[in-house]
Amino acid sequence: MATARSTASTKIALNLDTVQRDPAEVKDPFVVTLGGKRLVFTDAADLDWEVLAQMDSPQDFVEQCLSEADQAHLYEAKLPGWKFAELWKSYQAYYGLEQRGRG
Repeated sequence: MATARSTASTKIALNLDTVQRDPAEVKDPFVVTLGGKRLVFTDAADLDWEVLAQMDSPQDFVEQCLSEADQAHLYEAKLPGWKFAELWKSYQAYYGLEQRGRG
């Protein structure tokens, strides 16, 4: 089994301190209306990788991508499942998540 070695002479393959996100991949927040109120969803790609790796339910998505005030409004609205499915599908399409896959 190979072990990771760190030496001053080891060539750096990627400098995460200086890498920047491609501006073409950055999009405005995903905004929907529900009950006359705007709900602003952030791009999941901007979440910490550990948080993103543990997201596996619609509730995780809501809790990580909406402000607390917007979460409260969404939960109070009693959104039917078919509308949430449309919201999730549209969010994925907007940010191109259906092409990236998980993993």
